[in-house]
Amino acid sequence: MASSTSFREWQSIANRLDELRGLDSWKTTDESSLYDSCTIAKRISATVEMLTERDVFNLMFRLRGGLSRDQFGIQHSGLFTRALGGTKRIIERYHEAVASALNFICDTWDSEVPTDAKLAFFNETRHSYGRTALLLSGGGYLGYYHMGVVKALWSQVMLPRVISGSSAGSIMTAIVGTRTDEQLTQLINAPSVPDDIRMDFLNHSMELRHPRARYLQSFVPERLRWYSAVLLCMLFDDKLYNLDTDRFIAVSRVVVAACTARLHSIR
Repeated sequence: MASSTSFREWQSIANRLDELRGLDSWKTTDESSLYDSCTIAKRISATVEMLTERDVFNLMFRLRGGLSRDQFGIQHSGLFTRALGGTKRIIERYHEAVASALNFICDTWDSEVPTDAKLAFFNETRHSYGRTALLLSGGGYLGYYHMGVVKALWSQVMLPRVISGSSAGSIMTAIVGTRTDEQLTQLINAPSVPDDIRMDFLNHSMELRHPRARYLQSFVPERLRWYSAVLLCMLFDDKLYNLDTDRFIAVSRVVVAACTARLHSIR
């Protein structure tokens, strides 16, 4: 799994590993205390029956009144922490049935259901069901890892339309969110950081600020100063590293200006 080159390959190996670990029986057993299996089974059966009968009106009526993300316990965390490749088959069948119903409503013409009624249905359903969002956290240098997550999601056509972030994550969000699809593809596949983006926010993180610390550091051989800097920071500054806020502000202004220019060009 660690050496997989695509999600499809990873998922295939994960499913095989679940099979070897005996988790297939857990997946195929519908009953569980984590969710209401009886109600879910009835919903699947009713949805499939209306699809078979091509009953667009009743499909819309049923989905509008009962579709939500955490319905019947289908999002319980226990369903997604046991097996590596997927979860209970009944949960997967439920989502497949709902997706098929939504596609059927969208693509099928029915004289009793005009287009504007369908549009209203999808708008209402979208509001009640919600939308997946990507939230990028802070963490200094660890914020750079967000770009790898974005690249992985983008390559699988799974990057959400709603992205938010805090601290370092907000910078990555701005860089990603102000680019067109083509520009984002170029960014995540670029061999190096583009010229209009500066990423050296934290380059001065090990700077010694206390005068006595800098004086003692001058007696340490060059090749050992990284180790002595850690010790001196802890002794004189009471923390492992310092952030040069002036530098951070200057670099952030460059990135914000570049993102603002790209945003105006998109609009």
